[in-house]
Amino acid sequence: MESAAKLREQLLTVREQFDPECQDEAMSRMVLVGHSMGGLIARLQVTYSYDVLWRHAAKKPLQAVRATPSMRERLERDFFFDPSPLVARVVFIGTPHQGATMARGLVGRLASSLARPFGSEKGQFRQLIDQNRDIFYDYLWNSPPTSIDLLEPENPLAQALSQMPFRHGVRLHSIVGTGGTMLLGESGDGVVPVSSARLGNVSSELLVPVRHEKLHHSPATIAELTRILRDHAVESNSGSVR
Repeated sequence: MESAAKLREQLLTVREQFDPECQDEAMSRMVLVGHSMGGLIARLQVTYSYDVLWRHAAKKPLQAVRATPSMRERLERDFFFDPSPLVARVVFIGTPHQGATMARGLVGRLASSLARPFGSEKGQFRQLIDQNRDIFYDYLWNSPPTSIDLLEPENPLAQALSQMPFRHGVRLHSIVGTGGTMLLGESGDGVVPVSSARLGNVSSELLVPVRHEKLHHSPATIAELTRILRDHAVESNSGSVR
């Protein structure tokens, strides 16, 4: 959630810097393209959190948390948000919407150890948990949540992500890899199963027979992305994108 919150702020900063008078309509019709975990971060730009994320992390309302004003503000930023009004379309490339089994293994544990959203502030997170063990669920007691946790199918936050509704009118596209062998023998790209990468109600879906690490470099993927961007430009110029 920390990475998603930062991206949400950065998109607004770009608008403020390059179009402070809000006269460029293209600035409110951005296209996000996310590969793998980047797709999950992009998804968090076009969904409503309501209280779904918070209910999967805590047993009591945010107001009950014993914390400094700055930490409370940070929790509110990370757990409660509306979709960015600047994003009109998202392209998911090999995105594990329902998690990926690799997160359970060595690769996931290593990546999780490298993803430190609180950095030097980890002590503040420890203090937050120690003061609120009656509020936060115990799966958060040992370490702050990272983006890698969203890859674990059984992680409560990953389950919350799948329950958050998309903003009405946003266009979604999926590019799914099918060139790898999955642990359980199902179709996938070697990291993300097809069943996890597929998403309902998309404007288009393309299956590409390559592995996960090559999916975003594949000529078929590049051609599909080019097509989507061209269509977006045409629709934007005709005023059909809202």
